[in-house]
Amino acid sequence: MRFTPTSFLGQTTSGLVLSGGLSGSYTSGGINYEFQKFTSNGELVVGRNVDVEMLIVGGGAAGDRTGGGGGGVNYTSTRLYKGNYTVTVAAASSTNGYSSSIANSGFNYVAYGGAFTGSSGTPTSFAPGANTNCGGSDLPGGGAGGASQTGSNATCTPSATGGNGGQGLTYNLDGTASVYGSGGGGRGRATPGGFASGGSGGTNAGNGGSFVAFATSGINGYGAGGGGAYSAPGSGSSGIIILRYII
Repeated sequence: MRFTPTSFLGQTTSGLVLSGGLSGSYTSGGINYEFQKFTSNGELVVGRNVDVEMLIVGGGAAGDRTGGGGGGVNYTSTRLYKGNYTVTVAAASSTNGYSSSIANSGFNYVAYGGAFTGSSGTPTSFAPGANTNCGGSDLPGGGAGGASQTGSNATCTPSATGGNGGQGLTYNLDGTASVYGSGGGGRGRATPGGFASGGSGGTNAGNGGSFVAFATSGINGYGAGGGGAYSAPGSGSSGIIILRYII
């Protein structure tokens, strides 16, 4: 596979059909592709009508007792018509995840953010795993839903362990296969006495915290949820938008 960056925000290469954000080109399976990638808000300029593949990823949610829900993942093939499009990319969040979208008059594609309560964002929403009560203050949380599966349940045996977050969806529109929209891991034991961990987050998502470990945040650019915790849950990560077309 060959990857060649061709432009950056505010600097376009002559002859590009699409401009705005980060541009690049690569070859895969004997097919040459051009792509545009947005990691923050901007404007997509379409120089002529073109058929594209489009990936829109909403932001992940922060953790709570459960992990934070993964952002929605909206993949589609569509035709873009010459003109300017408003691009909104979800920022990282300490509560519910934000939405990402591409829109102009008569055109609006959206991926919604994940939920603070542990469900992943639409259009591919999955529920979190179940919380459980292990007695006293040991109330581990279920793993959050990801874009491709539900989170796993918290458990009490052999210890108060948080559930694992659900996995996201894998796409490759920029020359690198990546997982988007994974759910965060649920929180584990809050008190001393026996080893118990928070749940593991799905790929690029945060791990749950416990008495023996801090929660972690989702990795920005993948719409991943943060890990659950009793006092300092992980943040949900920002989303992304990628478009590609054959050249």
